[in-house]
Amino acid sequence: MQFVNDPTATAPAQTVIVTEQLDSNLDWNSFQLGDIGFGGFLVNVPAGHSSYQTVVNAVNALDLYVQVSANLDLNTGLITWTFTSLDPATLQPTSDPLAGFLPPDDAEGDGEGFVSYSVQPKSTVSRGPRSRHRRRSYFDTNASNRHQQRDEYPGCRRADQQRDGAAGAGNRALDFLVSWSGLDDAGGIGSRQL
Repeated sequence: MQFVNDPTATAPAQTVIVTEQLDSNLDWNSFQLGDIGFGGFLVNVPAGHSSYQTVVNAVNALDLYVQVSANLDLNTGLITWTFTSLDPATLQPTSDPLAGFLPPDDAEGDGEGFVSYSVQPKSTVSRGPRSRHRRRSYFDTNASNRHQQRDEYPGCRRADQQRDGAAGAGNRALDFLVSWSGLDDAGGIGSRQL
C-alpha cells in the first residue's frame, strides 16, 4: 500500500499515520507485516511479526531519525503504521516546521512511501465472498490531509498466501497487489489462480 506527499505541498510531512481495517473474512491470526519504505529507505521487517518498531537513521540524507511503528490490533482488525520525524539532538518529534521525512513528491519518487503485509482468508471462506478493506492516511495530523480508500477483493477458495496493498493518496492512481501461490507434487493436479 503506497502513500505520497502531494507534489504541491509546501513542506515535508513530519508525521504520517496509515491505517487499514481488515475484513472479518480474513484470518487475522495469519497476519504478518511486510517491508516498509519511504524515499530511498527500506525497512525489512522480520517474518512472523504482527507488531514492529524501529528507528531509521536518516541523519545523513534528511538530518532526522524516523521512528517507524506498525501494529495489528487483533481485537479490532485495525492495522496502524506510524512514521514520526525525530530531531537527532533531542530524539523527540522535530519542532522545525520545514523538517520532515517525506518531502513533496517529485519525478524520482522522493515523496512516496509504502507499507505491506500478508494475510490469509479464513478456511471457511469459499469462492465468491469479498473482503473489504478501509484505508486511511493522515499527514501531520491535519484533518484536511486525510485520504480514504475503500476496496473490495474477491475471496478465494484456496490460497497459500494473499498479499495485499493499496493506498489512494492525493491524486495518484490506486495501485494494489494481490497474489496467490501454491506448490504441487509431481503428477498432481496443479494450482491455479481463481
